[in-house]
Amino acid sequence: MVLRELVAASSLPIRGGDLSVTVSFGATLATPCDSPDSVLRRADQLLYRSKRTGRNRVSSDLDVSLGQDPSDP
Repeated sequence: MVLRELVAASSLPIRGGDLSVTVSFGATLATPCDSPDSVLRRADQLLYRSKRTGRNRVSSDLDVSLGQDPSDP
């Protein structure tokens, strides 16, 4: 289970019921041409893409599939 799913499956007991939350992420990798500001700006844009497209999501500019060897076509 991934972090996003673990958070969504959890709840916190509060007075009068339970509090459930979700998380959204923006994921990117730094390149040699990046500055710290450009990496944060890109990750922030991706975070807001996650929020605009339904929340409880991960938006990434990475071109790889999880669990697959990137060198395997």
